[in-house]
Amino acid sequence: MIASDNNYYVLRLPRRHAKMRIQIKGGVWKNTEDEILKAAVMKYGKNQWSRVSSLLNRKSAKQCKARWYEWLDPSIKKTEWTREEDEKLLHLAKLMPTQWRTIAPVVGRTPSQCLERYEKLLDAACAKDEDYDAGDDPRRLRPGEIDPNPETKPAKPDAVDMDEDEKEMLAEARARLANTKGKKAKRKAREKQLEEARRLAELQKKRELKAAGIAHVRKAKRVRGVDYNAEIAFERKPDAVMYDTREEDEAFAKMQAAKVFKPISLAELEGKKSAKEMDEANKKLAEARQKMQERRDMPGAVQQNLKANDASFTRRSKLLLPTPQVSDRELEDIAKMGKGVSGLLDDGGTTPASALLSSYEQTPAISTARTPMRTPMVEGDAILREAQQQAARRNQKSTLFGGGEEAAALMPTDFAGATPSRTRATPTPSRSEVSSQMGTTPLLHGQTPIRDGLHINDQYAAHFTDLSERERRAHAASTSASLKGAFMSLPKPQNEYQVDLPEAEEMEDELMEDAIVEDEADAHARQAAALAEYEAMQMHKRSRAVQLDLPRPTEMVVVEPLAGDAMSKLVNDEATDLLAHDVAKYSKNTRPAVSIEEFDESLMTNARELIEAEAQEMLREQNSSREDFADAFIAALVEERKKNIFVPSLNSNISVDEATEEQRLEAAKACFESLRRDMEKDAKRASKLEQKCNLLTAGLQKRDGELRQKLKKTVDEIQSLAIEAESFAMLHEQEQRAAPERIEYWLELVQAARAREKLLQEKYSQLTRELNAR
Repeated sequence: MIASDNNYYVLRLPRRHAKMRIQIKGGVWKNTEDEILKAAVMKYGKNQWSRVSSLLNRKSAKQCKARWYEWLDPSIKKTEWTREEDEKLLHLAKLMPTQWRTIAPVVGRTPSQCLERYEKLLDAACAKDEDYDAGDDPRRLRPGEIDPNPETKPAKPDAVDMDEDEKEMLAEARARLANTKGKKAKRKAREKQLEEARRLAELQKKRELKAAGIAHVRKAKRVRGVDYNAEIAFERKPDAVMYDTREEDEAFAKMQAAKVFKPISLAELEGKKSAKEMDEANKKLAEARQKMQERRDMPGAVQQNLKANDASFTRRSKLLLPTPQVSDRELEDIAKMGKGVSGLLDDGGTTPASALLSSYEQTPAISTARTPMRTPMVEGDAILREAQQQAARRNQKSTLFGGGEEAAALMPTDFAGATPSRTRATPTPSRSEVSSQMGTTPLLHGQTPIRDGLHINDQYAAHFTDLSERERRAHAASTSASLKGAFMSLPKPQNEYQVDLPEAEEMEDELMEDAIVEDEADAHARQAAALAEYEAMQMHKRSRAVQLDLPRPTEMVVVEPLAGDAMSKLVNDEATDLLAHDVAKYSKNTRPAVSIEEFDESLMTNARELIEAEAQEMLREQNSSREDFADAFIAALVEERKKNIFVPSLNSNISVDEATEEQRLEAAKACFESLRRDMEKDAKRASKLEQKCNLLTAGLQKRDGELRQKLKKTVDEIQSLAIEAESFAMLHEQEQRAAPERIEYWLELVQAARAREKLLQEKYSQLTRELNAR
C-alpha cells in the first residue's frame, strides 16, 4: 500500500516486516523548489540536470528537466488557446496522430498542453447538445488522488512554517549557488596568475636584451600550407611582355611602404544596403545583444522574457495606414461634380439635351455584386465538427472489420489536405445573374472595361493590335459607313439655335493676370522690397542729424539768431522748427510733433547742390580745405564752450565771467556727476564685454596654456637632445682618434701570438721527432 505524505511516498509493508519509511522522489512542486531550479539552471545550464537535482532533495534529474521544459521555461505560452491554434492542433492531430512532440513546436505549445487541449476538445465534441462544463472534467483529480504529471501544474505556495528538511535544503542551495570561488575557479585564477607571471618574465627578458644591444628575434612558427597573411594563394604572375611596368611597380611599392592601401569590404564597395538587408542585420544585432545580456545578467533576461510572454504586458500595436493618394479637397471636388451631374439627370424631361448626359458614378454591375464578397457562408463551428469527427473516428471499428469510412461519410470537413480550404461566399441570385455582365475583367486579354454610357470609346480598340492592316481598313470603313447611315437617319431639325458671345478681347489681359497665381514667397519678397524702398525714401527725407544718428537735445531751447537781418531770422526759425520736430518725433519719449512742410525730392536736391556750391566758393576764397575748416570749427567750438557753463538750477548755459561762485561750483558738480555716470556706464559695458570675451576665449586660453606647456616641454627635449648629440659627436671624434691606436696595439698582440704559436709548433714537431726516434 502506498500513501502520499507531504511530497513523500510512504510504503506500508506487512506486519511481519519492520515498518519502514521509504522516500520516493516526486510530488507537487513548491514555490521554493521552482526558485531553486531557476537559479540552478542559471548557474549550471540546461545540460547538467544531475547537478541541478542535487540541490533538490525531493526531485530527480528527469523531474527537474521535465519541470523546466514543461512549465518554467520563459518561452512557454500560458495564455488562453485561440481559435487559430485549435484549428491548427486538430489539423495536425489528424495528420500525425499521437505525435505530440512533433506537433508542439508547430502549434507553439508544449506537448502536454497540446495533449490536454486535444482531450478537452474531444470531451466538448462528445457532449454534443448537452451543456458542457469544464469543471466536470473526469480527468480532474479528486481528493486523495496522486497527480501523475505534477510538472505541468502551477507551484504550490510555501507554508508559513516550513519543515526542517525544506529549511536545510534551502540553506544548502543558497550556500552552493552563492559559491562562485570553488576548486575550478581557484585553479583557473592560479593558471591565469602563472600565465601573467610568465608574460612579465618574457617581457623583462626582452627589455634586458634590448638594453644590452642584443637583438632578440622571435622565431616565427612554421606554418604548414599557405600563409594567407603573407602571400597570395595560388597566385599566377603574368609573363613578361614588351611593355615596361617598372614605374607602376615602383609606385605600388611606395604605396605599400607608405601604407596608403586600405582594405575595403564588399559592403563598402556596394554602398548602402537595402531595407531587407538592414532588417536582417538589425535582427542579428538584436539576437547578439540578447545573448550577451543573457550571459551577463541571466535573471534580468529571464524576467524580460517572462514580461514579453505575459499577456497582461502586451499592448495593442498602432494602426499604421498608408499615405492617402487623394486629398480631402479632391474628394470634395469629385463629390460636387457627381452631385451636379446627378442633379441634371434627376431633373428628367424629354428634351434633346437629356440624351447627352449619362451616369458615371460607379462601374456598371458592380454595386449588386459587392455583398457576396464580404459575408462568408456560415456552415457551423468547424472546430467542433472536426473534434466530433475525430472522436467518432476513435470509436469506429478497424479497417479489417470493414470500418474507416463511417466518420468521414458522417461529417465531411475541409481538413482534407495539408492546407485548410478557403471560406466560401454566401450564394446570391443577384451574383449569378451579373456574373456574365460587364464590369469585371474580361476573359480575353485587352483593356479593362470602363464606364462608357454614351459609347464614346470603341470597345474593340484594345484588339486592334491582333488585326492586320487590311482588316483595320475594312473595320474603319464599316464604322464610317454605319456612322454616316446613323446621321442620315436623323430627323430634320425643327428649331435653330444661335449663340452670341460677348466681346471679351479687352478683358483678356486682365483675365490672364488673374489666372496666374503669384507664389506666396514671391509676394512676401516683393512686399519686403517695397517696404525697404519706402523706409529708405522716408529716411532720406529726414534731417542729416537723424540720418547720422547724432546726439540730439531732449528739451527744446530757443536760440536767438546770430545776425539781425530777415534772412538769418528765417534760417533760424526754420532750424528751430526742424529741431523741435526731430526732438518730438525721434526721441525716446514721443510727443506730438510740430508739422513741417514737406518738399519734393528735386527741390531738396537743388538746395543741396546750391549749398555745396556756396561752400566750395567760401573754401576757395579762404584758400583752405575742408579738413582745415573742420579743425578751425572744432577749435572755435571748444573755445566757445570754455567760456560758457551749464547751471542745472537755471537749466541753461551762462558765461563764466557772469556766473557766481555757487553757480560755478554747481556747474562743476553737474559736470562731475555727468562724467561719473558716463564712466560707470562705460565700466559696466567694459565688464560685460570682458565677461563675453572670457566666455568666448576660455577654450582658446585653455588650449593656449596646453600648447605653451607642450611647447616648453618640446623645447626642453630639443635642448637635452642637442646636448646629447653634442656629447655623442665629441665621443665619436675621440673614438676616431683612439681607434687606430687600439687597432695597432691589437695587431701587435696578434703578431706576437702568431710568432709564439709558430715557435711552439716548431718545438712540438722537434719533440715529436725525438720521441719517434727513440
